[in-house]
Amino acid sequence: MRRTTIALLVAAAVIIGACSSSDDDSAENDSADETTTSSESSPYGTDSDTSTSQASGPGGDVTVEATNDGSSSFAFDPDVIELTAATEASVEVTNTGSVPHTFTVEELDVDSGTLDPGASTTVSIETPDEAGDLEFICRFHQDRGMVGTIAVG
Repeated sequence: MRRTTIALLVAAAVIIGACSSSDDDSAENDSADETTTSSESSPYGTDSDTSTSQASGPGGDVTVEATNDGSSSFAFDPDVIELTAATEASVEVTNTGSVPHTFTVEELDVDSGTLDPGASTTVSIETPDEAGDLEFICRFHQDRGMVGTIAVG
């Protein structure tokens, strides 16, 4: 009788420990799923809570990727570039997507031209003397949310 009671207590402890561990893992997986879901919830990669990334570089040199996931999610990474006012910056743009993209700053008359998948180019940007924000876009996918910001400070 005593051995049976001990065996039942050990079995119960193992089951409770397994359930407790499983619940913790499940909570972690739920959290990871929520992150994935929230980043996928915006079909154009513009949800500022999950997709905003920033870049700034020494001397104003930065790298930007123009990308897409299939045919529904278009984005720049990073989608915010910080540059100093009244300087010239080099921005290397690489198309890591599967369709053509552009990197265009209409206010500064800057355009990379069409970048086919896998192609790269470098554009020069002369920032204005005044601080402020400028928009960069993909001319082909602006209406699908492929936009970013150059923060001039």
